[in-house]
Amino acid sequence: MANKIEFIDSFAKYWKEKVGVDVLLKAGDQTDPIPAHKIILAASSEVLKQMIDSTSSASDPITFSEMTHDELYIPLLSSCTKVTFRIQNC
Repeated sequence: MANKIEFIDSFAKYWKEKVGVDVLLKAGDQTDPIPAHKIILAASSEVLKQMIDSTSSASDPITFSEMTHDELYIPLLSSCTKVTFRIQNC
């Protein structure tokens, strides 16, 4: 159990520090993109995986013009939680 807690703590720390960020997501109502991780997005959604695969440049944000920051950000947090839960239960 201690190893699982350490893993989750490390995951949260690195996520907050933006370690390994390799894609930026941008909502229609904001100017600053949200840093994210392709592997987490792809693991959580086939649609996001296809969007990532079709992005022309790694430095260009993927824009969700009809979404607000909160509509985009909250599901991202949910995706991270689901992936973390799956990994810790392996």
